Amino acid sequence: METSVKGVEALVGVMEAAQEYREALEQVDPRVPRSFVRLFIPTKFDARTLGDNRVLEKIAGLEDLAPVASPIAYRPGPHRRATERAVPLQLVGDRQAREEVERLAEEFLQRVVAQDAVREGVLEEVAE
Repeated sequence: METSVKGVEALVGVMEAAQEYREALEQVDPRVPRSFVRLFIPTKFDARTLGDNRVLEKIAGLEDLAPVASPIAYRPGPHRRATERAVPLQLVGDRQAREEVERLAEEFLQRVVAQDAVREGVLEEVAE
């Protein structure tokens, strides 16, 4: 989700629609997960701005709905090139962009996949 007021406002609608969808599916199969949102990923984050930092604090408050990943920094040049070429950011970005994508993948594996495996009894508790 974009680290902006509009991003947070849009999330409200997305969460409402996801909840309605979940409730409808629950009528068919009661084993439906509590939430379809598995990880909040703050994007286009500019640590230099007060607004982005305030929005990031609000996003952190969503942790009881789903884990919140470390933010992805806004890099206008690489983001534009990736969009124009229709390729992942790490193919056109700098070393930091690649490291952010690697970090995000690691967070997803640890905070979502591993925790699911623990809940299902497939894996013992994972140390963070």
